[in-house]
Amino acid sequence: MRSAPAVQVVVGDDLGWRIAAAVSCAAAAAVLAAWLGLMAELPVLVVAVMAGMAGLAGAGLSHRLLPAPAGVLAWDGAEWHWGGSNGQVAVVIDLGPWILLHFMPSGRRGGRAAHLPVSRAGARAGWHGLRTAVYSRRPEPRTPSALRM
Repeated sequence: MRSAPAVQVVVGDDLGWRIAAAVSCAAAAAVLAAWLGLMAELPVLVVAVMAGMAGLAGAGLSHRLLPAPAGVLAWDGAEWHWGGSNGQVAVVIDLGPWILLHFMPSGRRGGRAAHLPVSRAGARAGWHGLRTAVYSRRPEPRTPSALRM
């Protein structure tokens, strides 16, 4: 069985990723501040102001807390490569023109796992190849017994 053809995609600072991270951090901070304010039985207006300020702070910190990774994600027909490591890629979220991938390094050299946001606009010509490689069946590992047949 043939695997997907080799493809390389430059992963960079993606506006969609920045917005999603900012909204997520803002919502988490606002909900936590509101919960704490309500548990302390503060007036509702004070709780609303606390939640708003915490939400703004969370959105502002999101760039530092959840930076978008930058580099080249490559599929060579057998393995994924990211940041000098080989590994596996899994789809976390697929919204059509935007996809969030999770890279999991393998082997002893290891490396770090990473969430990689990729958009159609950012991937340009590599978009179709990336989606093909991500959703294709993986090639069977070549074992010594399989080589004898």
